Amino acid sequence: MLIKDNHLAHWTRTGGTLAGAVTESRKKYPDLLVEVEVDTIEQLKEVLVAKPDWVLLDNMPPLKLRECVKLCDGICKTEASGGVNLKTIREIAKTGVNAVSVGALTHSAPSADLALDFV
Repeated sequence: MLIKDNHLAHWTRTGGTLAGAVTESRKKYPDLLVEVEVDTIEQLKEVLVAKPDWVLLDNMPPLKLRECVKLCDGICKTEASGGVNLKTIREIAKTGVNAVSVGALTHSAPSADLALDFV
């Protein structure tokens, strides 16, 4: 289960906490892994209290990614996302994250004009 930033925005607007979102998700779906998207180190610190299985570190530069990886050590796995391309992937990988998401595979892929004509 991936708890994205828009889910968290709704959750906190209704009085919940980031850690509470993880806790409630686990109660409702105990057999699923829980991953939470965070945009800041402060959000990460808040959510780590609930020990998610994964955190998605969104749009963070390598220096921040390294800090987040250290904070998550022994608690959960880390995934980097946002701004990933062939020029940035090596530096992102060097931060120690467990996984990297590459949106460019879908949103920036070239298209091909194909047709299937029957005669």
